[in-house]
Amino acid sequence: MFFIRTPIKAVTLCILLLALWALCMLKEPSSVYSLMNKAPMGCNLYGKSFAVNYQYFVHDEEKNTPIAYGLTVYTDLDRTIRLLRAIHRPQNVYCVHVDKKTKPEYVCDLRNATNCIGDNIFFVPDNSRLDVRWGTSTNLLPELLCAELLLKRNKSWKYFINLTGQEFPLKTNWEIVTALAALNGTNLVESSIKGRNIWRIPPANYTSFNVTYFKGPIHVALRREFVKFMLYDKKAKELLSALMRYERFSRRGIHMDETFFATLNRNPKVFPALGASLEARDTYVVGFVREKSWCTTNAPCKTKIYKRCICMYGLLDLPFLMNSSNFFANKFDVSVQPETYKLLESWLSSKMLHEKIYHSLHPSFNRNTYAKSRIVWNHL
Repeated sequence: MFFIRTPIKAVTLCILLLALWALCMLKEPSSVYSLMNKAPMGCNLYGKSFAVNYQYFVHDEEKNTPIAYGLTVYTDLDRTIRLLRAIHRPQNVYCVHVDKKTKPEYVCDLRNATNCIGDNIFFVPDNSRLDVRWGTSTNLLPELLCAELLLKRNKSWKYFINLTGQEFPLKTNWEIVTALAALNGTNLVESSIKGRNIWRIPPANYTSFNVTYFKGPIHVALRREFVKFMLYDKKAKELLSALMRYERFSRRGIHMDETFFATLNRNPKVFPALGASLEARDTYVVGFVREKSWCTTNAPCKTKIYKRCICMYGLLDLPFLMNSSNFFANKFDVSVQPETYKLLESWLSSKMLHEKIYHSLHPSFNRNTYAKSRIVWNHL
């Protein structure tokens, strides 16, 4: 277990020792499939099958800022369950979209397993599930589907955050809520006009209004008001329709998931949604939502293992991840140093335990990182 009051720099000096400890002491959770397939079992037994027991304290600030999560999953369902256990809080709400290609037995096992986590987790109905294909509109549409279902299902959540099953939180729920408060109601949508792929952008005549297209990752944290605007505003729907029509015309995926959120958030005169960015056209806007190392950048990737140009993090990446100001890390692969995931689970658990014992945030959390960002004041 990590020492509760140990500063982050001291923790990272112990990474190699902790890695050795993980190899020796932390058990690999049995797969959801094997557990659920053997025999019916109680949730107490199910919980004991995992190496980490999360003990958390829900602060009033968390109760007043419930978060809606949209998860899109396809494979590594054990990791999906471990992710849900790490982020679950009773005041939040969770929508899960399982790829239509996923085997029925795994979908069934996942549903059964989530019953042991909480009754605030629900699944996209089978007749609405999509066959997700990389680079196409099917990457974006499950996000929008979950967002709309979350709006209809729960009227109290304040922010929408989207995830995949191959990620893990670097911050506790209380830390995320504190960061969102410090960021003063802005949407967290990383974006830039530089590096756009022109072939992905529809011609001007595809919309009835002038719009500047921006590029950014699919990972976002959006205000509830922005989500409503995104789904129901006439121009927002026209933007989505334009991207869909252009993809059909192009006869190939145009990665519209990297265009839709960024463009909506960076054109406040066209899309005057609350929390939209007022930054100048050529400004790069930070996101704080996801730590992701691309093969085209100098971002750390000690494993040197990339899939679709994204780093698969490993043990030696832990100091970098633990010092990150981003909420989540992407991406982890079950075949790449799985002890990394175990250590992050234990580290996150220790921060939760600190919050429970001392009723204060872990010393590694720095609120000023967010409060002093220029996006705090430069938005609608």
